[in-house]
Amino acid sequence: MDLKLLNTLIDNEYIINDYCSGEVTLKFDFTILDVDRFCIPKRNKELGHRVIYKPMSESLKNCLKILNINLNGIYSPPISATGFIKGRGIKSNAEKHLKKKYILSIDINNFFETINKEMVIEVLKDYGFIEEIALKISKIVTINDKLVQGFHTSPTLANMIFKKIDLIFEKLDENIEYSRYADDLTFSSDSEITYLSKITEIIESFGFEINNKKTKIMKRGQNQYVTGLTVFDEQYPRIPKRIKKKLRLEVYYINKYGLRNHTLKKMKVNWKDFFGDELIKKKVENMEGLVHDYIYGWLVFINGIEPVFSEKCFELMRTRKIDV
Repeated sequence: MDLKLLNTLIDNEYIINDYCSGEVTLKFDFTILDVDRFCIPKRNKELGHRVIYKPMSESLKNCLKILNINLNGIYSPPISATGFIKGRGIKSNAEKHLKKKYILSIDINNFFETINKEMVIEVLKDYGFIEEIALKISKIVTINDKLVQGFHTSPTLANMIFKKIDLIFEKLDENIEYSRYADDLTFSSDSEITYLSKITEIIESFGFEINNKKTKIMKRGQNQYVTGLTVFDEQYPRIPKRIKKKLRLEVYYINKYGLRNHTLKKMKVNWKDFFGDELIKKKVENMEGLVHDYIYGWLVFINGIEPVFSEKCFELMRTRKIDV
């Protein structure tokens, strides 16, 4: 990377184009310091919104990507960490908790934003960086002295910082399985889990805070979910039935009527209006693409969890000559 650009990153604050406020004028020319800030509503509206930062220049994106590749090269993940790690994911995270009688699910509040510049500097020094270099890197990877969602480096740095906690929880009790996917912590056992206060104390001692609204204890016989997958089966995690049922129905209608017919029915539009009104036609065509991408995206995701189910759905789509 050009040394002049690198010094620009280190010596200056980022220019935040805040779309959360709704008062930003669209820009088409970006400097290396330009970062867009977006607010995305969470699924549960009571939990507010998620703030995402998007680097706008290719130089900044490349800088963060290269930094992240090298950070991954020195970070050795513990067996309990499954998020943002090559070869691991929500499936391997859930596999650790199959057919357990008790599952405790804990969420860390404002996971990335809790990690400040000083924590980044300290963990980099722990990994052998001299203080001057650790300080410069921390300047590039933080905004307002905090990690942010949207920077390539944030997940890896968060994993590096949380590693000490992971190692403590791995040895908490030999009868308890522990795993973590980003800010989702899961503990499971065939005996009742009585460590919640101790777990809370450990997490808070490292500067993090539990989101009590998301803390759940799920008993065998109830719905047990780990990172969105059901774990009642002793062989492998599964996609929740409600999701498969919905997708199966969508694919059935597409197979029976065709994608366009199905889209027209969903939008309650008849063929006469479709051919007679260009605006309606355009809306239907756009929705058709969204319906296809929605189903295709879900099936690709499911293929990594339950490939037999996704392949049956793909085959039905192919019989209608739908591009999958």
